[in-house]
Amino acid sequence: MSIAHSALQKELQRRHTFDRFVVQSLDIEFAKRIGVLCSKQEKDEKVFHESSSALEQKKEALNMAKEKQELSALKMAEAQAALDANTQEAAEAKKQLACVDSELKRAMKNLERARTQDSIFRQGPLAAYMKLISEKDEKA
Repeated sequence: MSIAHSALQKELQRRHTFDRFVVQSLDIEFAKRIGVLCSKQEKDEKVFHESSSALEQKKEALNMAKEKQELSALKMAEAQAALDANTQEAAEAKKQLACVDSELKRAMKNLERARTQDSIFRQGPLAAYMKLISEKDEKA
């Protein structure tokens, strides 16, 4: 390479066989390197295009995933609102059930009291009345 500098500085008419050989060698070497660089550039361009299309597909998939995520977030918010409303309704139903339970207990106590009074009535005045009727029928 150090010889190439001096050979390239000479005018074309003043270059001799050795200088021409150096310039031709440089030409051949440049042609090889240009060929390698061109093929590398073609490969890189192919990879670039493949990567670009893959990137576009990934972007599209990302956008679709974002849309699905937003839709899922909306559905989740709706479900959470419904859950909150149902939880409140369940709490109110429990309160009403507690009231109904106490009313049922009160009604059961009243029923038991009425049964007791009925039993007392059947053993007392009703029994005496029935005894009187049966005695009257026996006399007659």
